[in-house]
Amino acid sequence: MNDESFNLSLRKFLKMVGVSSQREIEQAVAKAMTSGSLAGNARLPVLKLLARLTAWNLLPNGRHAHFFNLWAGRRLRPARYRAQVREDLAGLFGLLREGRITAQVAARFPLTDAAAALRFAEQGGNTGKVALVVG
Repeated sequence: MNDESFNLSLRKFLKMVGVSSQREIEQAVAKAMTSGSLAGNARLPVLKLLARLTAWNLLPNGRHAHFFNLWAGRRLRPARYRAQVREDLAGLFGLLREGRITAQVAARFPLTDAAAALRFAEQGGNTGKVALVVG
């Protein structure tokens, strides 16, 4: 999604949640920029992701997206946790294999360039994962 279509989607979303006029949208954006919360920092890609997730869940197509917490329940019920993780990951990898979902990859690096991959990941502002390719 490019910046123009993101901005349009964000404006539609703001109108859906009660921001009814262009003036209110501009005031909300100006306030966020003055406070520094939209000042081109590393959180902006995360905010875009959250806006997309919210917009996706508001669509009337019956689909929903949720965050997945891999570590939930790890300490309380270890055996149940491991069984649930195996089941969840099997389902996830099955969906990936079938092409029903795709992984968002920011960049791929050969394993021999792991240092460059780490530098890329640490620079921030990337949307997606950094993948190390073996072989």
